[in-house]
Amino acid sequence: MKELGFFMDHEGNILYYGEWKEQYDKNNRHQIHSSSFEDEIETDELFQRLNLQYNKEMGLFGKAIAFALQGMVLMQNLTSQGENKAIMHVPQQLTEFQKKSFTDLYPILSSFDTVTTVIPKSIYINEEDKIGDIDTYYEMQGISKEKGKSK
Repeated sequence: MKELGFFMDHEGNILYYGEWKEQYDKNNRHQIHSSSFEDEIETDELFQRLNLQYNKEMGLFGKAIAFALQGMVLMQNLTSQGENKAIMHVPQQLTEFQKKSFTDLYPILSSFDTVTTVIPKSIYINEEDKIGDIDTYYEMQGISKEKGKSK
């Protein structure tokens, strides 16, 4: 994945942010998770229309939990030093629109060695809130892995 991550609203609209680089430039806001999210997502009209409740001063992991608790998805590409991994914060219940978007995203998500999916019940994350395998998460949510097919 060439981006640092994506944000998905309850209607399945996806906004990508940042640019992933193995050797990133710490002075380039487009290559840093938090600043690229602020610059590219928080300023986007679609995002602003959602009127989400969260602390703008909070770090991206804290924002991810707040968004998931409000029905949104935030994925972060955490690939580094040859380890191809990601973390995704998702709501307890996906909408049908989100499930369709996840079907389209399967080739990207399955390309990671590890995608930890966090399904928060509150602002406090427990180990039972995490799923370490993307295929297990798709199975649990009844998400099709192939376009044009439904479960």
